Amino acid sequence: MEEEFIVKGAMATCQFGVAPSMLNNILDNMNVYFNGKLAVTSMTLGPAFPSPAFGTCNMVPNMPKPCVAMITKWDSVYSGMYINRIAHPLTKNSKGTCALGCPMCISFQTTGQIPIPSLPAMEMAKVEHQSDMNPMATNEEEPKDDITPIIKSIEFIDSDGCRVDEVPENGIVTVVAETEGTVPGDGFTFTINTSNGKTITIDTVVGNDYRAMAKNVNLK
Repeated sequence: MEEEFIVKGAMATCQFGVAPSMLNNILDNMNVYFNGKLAVTSMTLGPAFPSPAFGTCNMVPNMPKPCVAMITKWDSVYSGMYINRIAHPLTKNSKGTCALGCPMCISFQTTGQIPIPSLPAMEMAKVEHQSDMNPMATNEEEPKDDITPIIKSIEFIDSDGCRVDEVPENGIVTVVAETEGTVPGDGFTFTINTSNGKTITIDTVVGNDYRAMAKNVNLK
């Protein structure tokens, strides 16, 4: 369905009226909202438009009188869902029948819903206005701190869980590197050059404590 649902505050006109009117009197639905506004349904009947609803009623051309719109029926409702189990929502295509007018003499000009900027509209907006349109958005053109991830310290832990300063006999250790300029979840790669000329490349992930850990590294 391409049409929006009608909500409280929608503007409508009557073919016999002289001015548009806002649909504000919703007596049948107090619980169902669309985008934060009460939904108008096929059971929103009676004085849905405050009097004088559409200004002057010219149903009888020679006898104009103040408009007192009394809705008896809505046509072209959206039958794909129910509201409060007995009613259907209205769309901009819905037409209203007034007890003092004729069938389908009332039509909607607006739905009452407030447009929300789409992603392309956000991207096309000037940078200085994007935070006004979406305060939660990140301004990609704002300057960012250029921090290079570094290793602040490194330690080796043997198979018994003890910190060691020398390579154990089997050469197997857990390497723990304390990092800076990283965030948890970052991939982190560093190399170790051993005294026997061996170069070891370690690929790991930064943890919540900003430390990168690699187990079962053979330093021999």
